[in-house]
Amino acid sequence: MALAVAAGAIVWWWQQRRQPPINYLAMMCAVVVPGQIFGSLFAAIEHPGFTFMDAIAGRYGANIIGGVVGGVIVTWILLNIRPISERFGTPLQVLDQAALFVPLSMAMGRVGCFASGDGCYGPPTSLPWGVAFPHGTVPTNIPVHPTMLYDAILLFIFFLCINYVYRGRFNNLTPRIPLASFLMFYGCERFLSEFLRLNPKYAGLSQTQWLSVALVIIGTSILINRRRRLISVVTP
Repeated sequence: MALAVAAGAIVWWWQQRRQPPINYLAMMCAVVVPGQIFGSLFAAIEHPGFTFMDAIAGRYGANIIGGVVGGVIVTWILLNIRPISERFGTPLQVLDQAALFVPLSMAMGRVGCFASGDGCYGPPTSLPWGVAFPHGTVPTNIPVHPTMLYDAILLFIFFLCINYVYRGRFNNLTPRIPLASFLMFYGCERFLSEFLRLNPKYAGLSQTQWLSVALVIIGTSILINRRRRLISVVTP
């Protein structure tokens, strides 16, 4: 978690270099900590008889999409405070920028999940890259799909691609397009990867898949709204 936050902060600082790196790290921590609490609450909902304090303590794990939702809410609140927005930008500017560095943080976080064997792996597999976690947080002696690494690889590829597309334009991004791209990518990626996870299903889909559908809908809506605005500007 610490390495993931630090990596995101360093990339954010490197792209702008407007103020000391510690400021970016502090902002990342201010968002990640409550985001982690949101993620823990989302995960706890799936456990009958859960308690709020156990959820805050992370005893039920954490749902990363819940963490993203919490992070967005906290980001929006913080960046509506004038001294903070003067340093970092408006909420929409920072959320667009986040699409260029948060995927790296998330990829490193998934590697952390793999290292700890925290139970978000997939079903048994005979494929050569199947991994057993005999000493994991949720141990298994049977080789299983390392779905955490699948997520990490795809997130890292997305990180490279979106930074290539927007290279040199970090402070002049097309409004809302990077954010929408990230929401649609991650929504689709997690929706598909969830089929290889052992999570409870609700009406045929897991909680994360339903949340992923919501991310795709939100991202698509942003793109459609953006297109309409451009058409209205061009049309006399």
